[in-house]
This record gives sequence, C-alpha cells and structure tokens, in this order.
Amino acid sequence: MVTVPTSLRWRLLRSAAFALVATQIAAFGHMVGGGGAPDPAILVIGAGSIGALVTGLTQRQRSFSSILGVMVAAQLAFHLLFTLDVHSMAGHSFLPDDPARMLVFHAVAAALSAVVLATGDAALFGLFRALRRAVTLRAPALAAGRPLWTARSADVPARRPAGALLSVSPRRGPPTVR
Repeated sequence: MVTVPTSLRWRLLRSAAFALVATQIAAFGHMVGGGGAPDPAILVIGAGSIGALVTGLTQRQRSFSSILGVMVAAQLAFHLLFTLDVHSMAGHSFLPDDPARMLVFHAVAAALSAVVLATGDAALFGLFRALRRAVTLRAPALAAGRPLWTARSADVPARRPAGALLSVSPRRGPPTVR
C-alpha cells in the first residue's frame, strides 16, 4: 500500500535533502554577501547539524511559511558557523564589512531555500497521493471471503497436452498454413 513519505527512511531522506539545499544556498548567500568561502569541514558540520535538527519536523508535509521560519533561523546559525573559521579566530571581526548586504543576501538565501524545499516537499507528497489514487483505482474489487481461485479449478487434474502440442518440429519459425 502506498502511504505518505513520513516513514523513518523517507524522513531521513527529506531531512538530508533539506540540509544539503539549505547549507549550499546559505554558503552561496554568505559569499555573495561579502563573507569568505566557508571551509568544507564547516559545511559538513552545518549540514549535519541542520539535518539532525529538522528530522523531527519531517513528520508531515510542511508549508512554505513554516519552512521559511526554519530557514531564517538556520541562516543566522549558518552565518555564525561560517564566521567561525581560522580567519575569525585570528582576531578578525564576526561582523562583515557591510552588514546590511550580508543580511540581505542571507534573507534572499532563506527565501530561496524555502521556495525550493516547499516546492520539493509538495511535489513529493503530491506524487505519493497520485500513487495512492492509482493503486486504489487499479486494485481489483474482490468479494469478502472469496478466494483468488475457486475450489472447482483447484480440483481439476492437470491434463497432458495431446496432439500437435506433443510433436516437435525440426523447423523453426511460425507454422505454415496448409
């Protein structure tokens, strides 16, 4: 039976997709906003953290507004995480040179991530609904208690084929019509 994508396997897959999209768009927004390119290890830590945190939110389909709220909070966390690299520990400021620009690009990254993720989530749930309808329409309607084969056909002894079916022709191909 086709259900909805909320089993543990689907929830983990959805949260992994969420984490990858959110992390990559956040890193791009951070770089375009004037920040440096995040270290790959920081990206892995960020993706793993956000993936683990949002797994609990994948119990049902989420709306655009709920995904946007999570993405705004995630963008703040990503900005703080992206600034925790070797350069910021060496005495550089946690604030970018142009904080307004950084804020705008993180806001754009949050909105873009929310659009991509809400559209993907809606498409996945829509696919499952369509599959459920197709399975429901194609399932044969059997009367309750009726077996798939009748007892009469089960009692019929198997007969050996006779006549032309027992003869073997040395020719290959379809039979000729006489």
